[in-house]
Formats: sequence, structure tokens, C-alpha cells
Amino acid sequence: PRRAVLNDSNADLIALYTALQTDVASVIKRLQLHRERHDERHYYAMREKWNEHHAEWNNAERAAAFIYLNKTCFNGLWRVNRSGDFNVPIGRYTDPPICVPEALRAAHVVLSRAELRNGDYQEAVADAEKGDFVYFDPPYDPISSTSNFTSYSAVGFGADDQRALADCARRLVAKGCHVMLSNNDTPFIRSIYKGFKI
Repeated sequence: PRRAVLNDSNADLIALYTALQTDVASVIKRLQLHRERHDERHYYAMREKWNEHHAEWNNAERAAAFIYLNKTCFNGLWRVNRSGDFNVPIGRYTDPPICVPEALRAAHVVLSRAELRNGDYQEAVADAEKGDFVYFDPPYDPISSTSNFTSYSAVGFGADDQRALADCARRLVAKGCHVMLSNNDTPFIRSIYKGFKI
């Protein structure tokens, strides 16, 4: 799009996007160092430093650490515990894509046209107008009682949050916005989105 608003409740993700938007060259430089040093010892040292919430990193260093951890952790899963600490073990990859300069530069170009926001999704779409396209990608409704992961952040996203999102989507459609969202195909999700095209 010519103009976009990108919002996420994860402040670190938005900080990463901001670093790519404003100083992609420095992020690439730091990622190249991570690629050279990557092994199990380096991964766990970086994870420990990440969880020291007052680590003395500049924006590019923190963004590179975020990408490094995400590209080398188990299944690329970003998960934090109730204390907000990233707790995913190292993945078993032969050659993880730690630094892909072309992709990062492409992200820089697209992000240069975006307004970045860090906050509640309802506040982020409060100024959406007729004709706007809104896409939601919430934590998905669990498929089973054993797959109840909903914690990309320390807060979580349960059934009441899913209902509130469905209500928000209806309000946006009533305003004339085009709305799309992703979720698991569960009976609960089908029930709260009854009337939507699935």
C-alpha cells in the first residue's frame, strides 16, 4: 500500500520494525556478527542478555538480537513467560537464515511507508475509515486443550479477547471497512464470526 498503519502489542517487534525503517544498514551489520558467532553458547548468551531488560543495547543491536533469536530458536516460536522473559530453546538448524540483507532492505522500503504503533488493536483501528483495509492476526484459538498456546506476550489472549475482536471486526465492517483476519478453524471461532465469509 502507499500508506499503512502497522500495530502490535509486542513493543520489541515494533522496535525492530522501527530500526529497520530508520537504520537497516546497522541492523544488517549486527546480524552478520551473529551469523559468524552462531552456536549453542552464543544463542543462550544472547537469550540471557535479551532477558536482562535493561541490557545496554542501541536500537539496531536490540533489533538484530530479536531477529537472531527468532531465526535460531525452536520452530521460530516467539514465546515469553509470565515475567516477560523469552524462554524458547535453541532450534536444530543446519544453516538458519540469520542475515538476509535483501529481505531486510525490502522490509526497509515497505516500512518507510508505514506508521508504526505499539498498543491495543482497538486503539490502533479507532481512526480507520470507510474503504480502509484492516487485517488482524491475533493469537489463534487453541485447536485442542493440549495446544493452548496464546502467549506471544506476557498478557495472553483468551476467549473473551477473541469475542471482543469479533465485535471490533463487526464495528469496522459497519463503518465500511474491509476486514480480514486469521485464526484457527474451531467451532468457537466459527460461532463468533457467524455471518462473515470464512
